[in-house]
Amino acid sequence: IMIPPPPFDSNNDALSNKLKANFPGWDVVTSDPSSCRHNTREIMREWNVDSSRETILRYIALVEDSMGRELCILVQLYVYGGIFYSGGDDFELSGKGLLQKVTRDTEVLSMVFRDDRSGMDQVLLGAPAGHPVIRRAIEIIIDLFLSLGKGNAAASTIMAIEEFYNEPAPLNATRLASKGVYFLSISPPEDTTTENSNGPESVNENPMPNSIVAKAKPKQSAAKAEQRAADFEPDIDEESLTPNVTMIRTMLVNGRDDDGNEFPPPMTDLCHAHPVEGSDHDYVKALREATIHTTGSLNSTTVKIAPWNHYGKDKHFAEKTDSLIEVPAPRLMCLVYTVRESHNDKIDAIRNTWAGGCDGFLVFSTTTDLTIPAIAIRHKGPEVYENMWQKVRSIWKYVGEHHLMEEYEWFHLGGDDMFIIPNNLKTYLASLAYTHGSPRTTPYFVGRRFKDLWHNHFNTGGPGYTMSQATLRKLLHNIEADQCSPNLKTPKEDVTISQCLTSLGVHLTDTRDAKGRERYHHFDPGWMMDYTPRKRDVGSQIPQESDWYELYNREWGMLFGADCCAPDSVSFHYVPAGAIRHMHALLHQCQSNEAFSRSTIEAKAQTQTYCRWEPVQQSNTTALFRGDASRYRTKCNSIDEEGVSRSASIYTERVEVVISYCRPGTGFDWIYYDILLQVPKGWNVVLTFISRCSGEKSIPDFREYANIDKVNVINIGNSGGQEYSYAKFINEFMKNPSPAVILFAKERKPIDFNWNNLGGYRNTSEMIDIASNYEFGCGIKPGPKHSWYHDKQTLHGVFLKEWKQPAKAAKSIFNTEKYEHLQDFHHRALNYSFPPPKYTPVCYGGSFAIHSQKIVDFFRSDGSKGKGVMERLEHTLSRSGQAIIEELFVERSWAGFFSEPLSAVQESKLASDIKEIVPSSKPTAGQIKIMF
Repeated sequence: IMIPPPPFDSNNDALSNKLKANFPGWDVVTSDPSSCRHNTREIMREWNVDSSRETILRYIALVEDSMGRELCILVQLYVYGGIFYSGGDDFELSGKGLLQKVTRDTEVLSMVFRDDRSGMDQVLLGAPAGHPVIRRAIEIIIDLFLSLGKGNAAASTIMAIEEFYNEPAPLNATRLASKGVYFLSISPPEDTTTENSNGPESVNENPMPNSIVAKAKPKQSAAKAEQRAADFEPDIDEESLTPNVTMIRTMLVNGRDDDGNEFPPPMTDLCHAHPVEGSDHDYVKALREATIHTTGSLNSTTVKIAPWNHYGKDKHFAEKTDSLIEVPAPRLMCLVYTVRESHNDKIDAIRNTWAGGCDGFLVFSTTTDLTIPAIAIRHKGPEVYENMWQKVRSIWKYVGEHHLMEEYEWFHLGGDDMFIIPNNLKTYLASLAYTHGSPRTTPYFVGRRFKDLWHNHFNTGGPGYTMSQATLRKLLHNIEADQCSPNLKTPKEDVTISQCLTSLGVHLTDTRDAKGRERYHHFDPGWMMDYTPRKRDVGSQIPQESDWYELYNREWGMLFGADCCAPDSVSFHYVPAGAIRHMHALLHQCQSNEAFSRSTIEAKAQTQTYCRWEPVQQSNTTALFRGDASRYRTKCNSIDEEGVSRSASIYTERVEVVISYCRPGTGFDWIYYDILLQVPKGWNVVLTFISRCSGEKSIPDFREYANIDKVNVINIGNSGGQEYSYAKFINEFMKNPSPAVILFAKERKPIDFNWNNLGGYRNTSEMIDIASNYEFGCGIKPGPKHSWYHDKQTLHGVFLKEWKQPAKAAKSIFNTEKYEHLQDFHHRALNYSFPPPKYTPVCYGGSFAIHSQKIVDFFRSDGSKGKGVMERLEHTLSRSGQAIIEELFVERSWAGFFSEPLSAVQESKLASDIKEIVPSSKPTAGQIKIMF
């Protein structure tokens, strides 16, 4: 990789000389933004962090702000090697003590300044180029940026050292020294001196353990790593206690708790409360609009399953209820991890709501309380979030060691802020077993799939994940094996257990329903309902903010609004105690609330409509003349009113995207951002790539996105250009037409439109909306003072030799002698004339949307003359000879083919508004400039 020379710190020559004397051959580097941007881009590409250009640019954008500086510290050191120094007096307080500790073979040097008021700062950091600790620190800080929106070089380096040397926090001087690792710290003078001290110099003599000097050694095997950390030991020996894991279930079935009180306690006072207590989001609206409901009561012993309601099955049967199969409910054990401080709040809310729907229920905490039931669980290392993996390991080992595995078929584990709908979970799990095999013999690992920046596929721990008995047996048999990281200290227990199970041959289950709606949710219902990916600046490839959630879901795609969540959703995350109680009341106790009743949901799913276009009075002629408004509206009536079936109507919730493709290597992110994310909620998409240059092998399988019905790739070779591929598609489509909005899209937007009378792009949602109402949705808007209508006489006479030809086009190719002008091309090549009005629309840029009925009507026009026109158009544009001039003529003809002519009144109004007509010598010859 060609990298600019490293920048040197010349602000403190004396310090630089001191450092270089201790580290021969090392230079003092800075976080220079320009070289950092370059280096960040290069190492991200080298590491293959993400194949998406979008993602890499997101990283580079980070170096523009203060957080980016933290990343730059690490990036520069990884690329150049050397020493980073932040400046200030901190080094003068303890630098001498640091240098006394450093030997010539020291590989990693880190000084961290800690202050309760200002936090933690990286004062000094040194390492040779390409050191694995620095690389891991870079990975950690980027992960923190994208998940939390903030990151710190000091914290990331400490975490990398802890992980690299298998050391728990806080780092212990004696243990590190035994591995050849040295450390030194620095704290504010007022925090490190006493009345008996001799002032700040005492810091040098007795350094605090906050800064690290590490001698790098090969990473030790986890199986051989010596564990000297102080393991978490509960006050009560849970080994001598036997929690009653069926206690809550028994209380639910009996309807009474041990004191004779109604159980679960009535919460009907919450049925009409709004908003949900403790929530910033509208849970009630989310549950109602997404039709989230419980498939049965908490104490059901049977469930009614729909084996076809899985992703990849026929989505039209996703909510079919007339042929459900009733089977015994599977035995489910629910496990929750927490701490003592949450017993009276979150755990109490769970215990009194959804916990009874589980056949077994047990809480793993820091204190034992058998009335919950909760036990204090022993585990390696301290009881801190950064050590979650060790706590989870101990939970699973406890389940196995206490013979709970044989009693249950499924095990669901999550934190104290998850909300489960137990009957929905049991119903879904039973349908998996019905379709793929018993959980006692078939390994399943079920949850909400994510793919992080390092290409780890994992089930996020937020809503909890579910494993079958067969999976748990396999996990426990290998839980001390190296591939399951038995000594790792990390908060990412979900990533770690997923990696462990993947190495054992247990892979993630796609838990979406047949319509692509998720069942497990990383956030609460209101958040899920309101979420849309963060938008980008117009024309920019860099998102305004990093959106880790969109990145982690990109492999599968997302649905939004009411389609965010499957009606039979099983679990949510980040649900506070008040919201846990409220959601329980809405789903289980508010029987009079029709919004959540099964009959209401089934009626909604079975509703059919008949739709037609009706003319509307056009009050805003300016919008009409600019191509922004429709002269029609879609009117739909119920089947009873019309007495006809929906299949007879023009109504559609499907868009077919036709992409004329000939640029392998240009990337496909624009399809995701500019098309898929802008398709109306609930619509299905068919992607058709017409490959003109044999580059179809580079086209990804977009069926991973939730709303993609089908992906077609048609290889036409080098037989024609973009307009040819459109004509070929239209002729093929008419062999078996069906209602759809058809979006014709160039493979990328033109960047340098320097035509003042064109005004930028319409987005996909605008184009689809216009086309849905029987108008022509053009991808390019006219300029602010222009109409998209053209004077036909001027347009007909356009003679392309009069304006500048493309620089790359040789005269032999750009043949302007073949046809005299556009009208000559229409007559001689197509045997066609535009309809009578004096003005016709023109759409530039090669991207537009039309309803399929427009094509049908064109083919049937004038005694089916339109069919012959399109067949001749395909033949004329084929490259039996060069057809560039014809392509330019056809670009100016599509809107005329598929647009409704102006009425006499509209034509008269447009004529009265004309201020100027673009002359034939210009690229947009005939375009009308109008008066506002």
